[in-house]
Amino acid sequence: MSPRIAVLGLGYVGCVSAACFSHIGYDVTGIDRDDFKVGSVNEGHAPFFEPGLADIVRDRVAAKKLRATTSLADGIADADVAFVCVGTPSEKNGNLGLEQLQRVVSEIVETLHARTKPLVVAIRSTVFPGTCEEVVIAPLRQYPLVRVVSNP
Repeated sequence: MSPRIAVLGLGYVGCVSAACFSHIGYDVTGIDRDDFKVGSVNEGHAPFFEPGLADIVRDRVAAKKLRATTSLADGIADADVAFVCVGTPSEKNGNLGLEQLQRVVSEIVETLHARTKPLVVAIRSTVFPGTCEEVVIAPLRQYPLVRVVSNP
């Protein structure tokens, strides 16, 4: 049985990643707070234009290998790997805005108390060196079933 993948964030990086993982055979759940993006994917439509994406999303949803949800808890419940693809927009001072990453990590933590199988949290969001240690690993360190990797 192949790993089940959750992709957190259905923007350009997340939706394309989710569609491509599904295209190569993985069961994928996309997770986003945006009802439009989730609804588009579940209806078999790409939420934005990217060459070839619409066909892949349509085919993978029809094959029941790709779905989307607004519930992070539901989306990662059976996942083996969670790819975090949330935005880290540039701030006026040149720093990256980490609010979305911090929120997602907090939401992941809320789901871990009852988790009985391992979870790999893969950070695909754009972050500076040291961010994973401070923002992601620190709150997840107490959960022995969780591993964090960076996948830039």
